[in-house]
Amino acid sequence: MKSLLILLMFILPASLWANSEATTLPNKEHSQWLKQMKESSQGPFKNVKWFCHDGTILPPKAYACKKHGGGVQHGNYTKQTKT
Repeated sequence: MKSLLILLMFILPASLWANSEATTLPNKEHSQWLKQMKESSQGPFKNVKWFCHDGTILPPKAYACKKHGGGVQHGNYTKQTKT
């Protein structure tokens, strides 16, 4: 009985781990998406915009929010990236 408990302690967690790994691996379509993102100049992003402190939203360019009190640049992910 004791050997059965020890066996279950090691085999059951290992089998659960193996099953969870199999379900999280990307399929062929996802692999293709990753390849496209790596090759794209935009990477995983649909677009990039500047969000200025005064509320203005501007397209990407160097120092776009300088005249608007500064700001931050954020990228919006594509639908494939979110998937």
